[in-house]
Amino acid sequence: MLKKSVWGLLYPLKDAFQSIELKKDDYTVGKDASCSYVIKDSQLSKIDYNLLNKKQFKISKKKDAIYLEDVGGTYVNEKKVGPGQKTVLNHNDRIAIAKSHLKVFVYLDKSRCDEESRNFPAEIGQRYLVSYPLGEGGFGEVSLIFEKDTGKRFAMKMVKKQPKLLRYIYTETKILQEINHPCVINTEQVVDTQSVLFIVLEFMEGGDLLRRVHPKNSIREADMKLIFFQLAQAIEYLHQRSIVHRDIKPENILLATKGNETLIKVADFGVSKILTPGTKMDTHVGTPLYTAPEILNNTHEVYTKQVDIWSMGIVLYLCLSSQKPFGGKEDIMRAVVQFPPLFWAGISVSVTDLIKGMLKSSPTQRLRIEQVLSHQWLKDQTMRRKAHYLMWPHKPYVGDQTAPSFQRGGSYRQQPRGILQYMSPKGSETMRLPNRALQRPGIGAERYRLISPVGKQPALGTRASGDNLPVPRVQHKPAVGPSVQRSVQFRPQNGGGVRYEAVKPVKDAIHKFEKKNI
Repeated sequence: MLKKSVWGLLYPLKDAFQSIELKKDDYTVGKDASCSYVIKDSQLSKIDYNLLNKKQFKISKKKDAIYLEDVGGTYVNEKKVGPGQKTVLNHNDRIAIAKSHLKVFVYLDKSRCDEESRNFPAEIGQRYLVSYPLGEGGFGEVSLIFEKDTGKRFAMKMVKKQPKLLRYIYTETKILQEINHPCVINTEQVVDTQSVLFIVLEFMEGGDLLRRVHPKNSIREADMKLIFFQLAQAIEYLHQRSIVHRDIKPENILLATKGNETLIKVADFGVSKILTPGTKMDTHVGTPLYTAPEILNNTHEVYTKQVDIWSMGIVLYLCLSSQKPFGGKEDIMRAVVQFPPLFWAGISVSVTDLIKGMLKSSPTQRLRIEQVLSHQWLKDQTMRRKAHYLMWPHKPYVGDQTAPSFQRGGSYRQQPRGILQYMSPKGSETMRLPNRALQRPGIGAERYRLISPVGKQPALGTRASGDNLPVPRVQHKPAVGPSVQRSVQFRPQNGGGVRYEAVKPVKDAIHKFEKKNI
């Protein structure tokens, strides 16, 4: 008996679904166990799953064409087929179930895939199947592609090499290959050919931020705060590495899911700049609506990374109000920001204060990225906790208890090796202390306040003022591994004091502290 060959493919448009190789003449999809492909309740939300029928649709191979028959409410390219009705299924058609936006599969004609694979370099054609266009990126088209072995989705950017654009193309490639941050788009692979550069990027299911606000929608302040905080984290990361994006706009902010609380990624580094000693920025680049005044003034004035702060302010204003903050170039140059009550009613004064600080015409008067992140509007610990678990889902959030050697948002730079313990005749109070804080003799006398045995203990990190306690003799030992017991004691003569002690294992002490302070 001859083995049947694959004539079609169903590749998943949702992470929980698997790809299907179509070999037989008929396939059924639904939640009934008798279907060729069974949709399980774990693959959809409870509400969406309950909308499904036992048999949702059927795909049949006929001599003249491939047909999809709607059994329980199915859409092809967002158009409802209708119960009992059939439609011809073409290459790259998207199939949705129960709702027009609940897309679960894309149909791929196997012969078309094989033919089109020959148009790409072997590194692309052998590993991926190229599907439909997702849109236009900086200098190139972006298409949805699937990894053949896993069915995993990626976005592939194809950039034609034009002589005038080569420096931008290679700068973008260099940046994408070097950066690594949860809120910056990840690069899977780069394939460089003589005429085209192929950049394979992670796929973001939620689309771009512009879709949330176009044409006249606004985003709820609490949701926008979560998005904006992640954006600020990404820009801080880039600026710390001397990378200036220069084209921050909603189209270049991608969303991981379609939900309101979602991870975001900054994308499209086509006009970005890596600042090195002796380099300057004076090129007129970016999108006019989001471009800072110092770029728009046409004098080739040298500008700084503060242009990104201006663009962030425009994005924030637009997403909260669905309105542009300025009518044209003259308004941008004057930089007089207004907040009409019709569009800003119910929005906090704190966020309008932040926007004003970001949209200063003078770059030197504009807030820096560190000031943006420390602004009152972004001090919301509930929001920061959500953002942390979106960015670093497997790392504990420590919030305001974060010690100096921890990254903002609770991500560890290094694990602490010991604890700081307050000692008194009545008891003790334990606080975390990173090991690097005790790598210099005298740290207790210079940086931390001596604690009196009577009364409430002051916060960690405050220095003594007006204390008459004698300065203790500091016992200093070089940093050693956590397996070795050691201590540094700051003990005044009256019996109280502070003790730094390495414990074995230290993590147990930290967990005990966290449990106590939740």
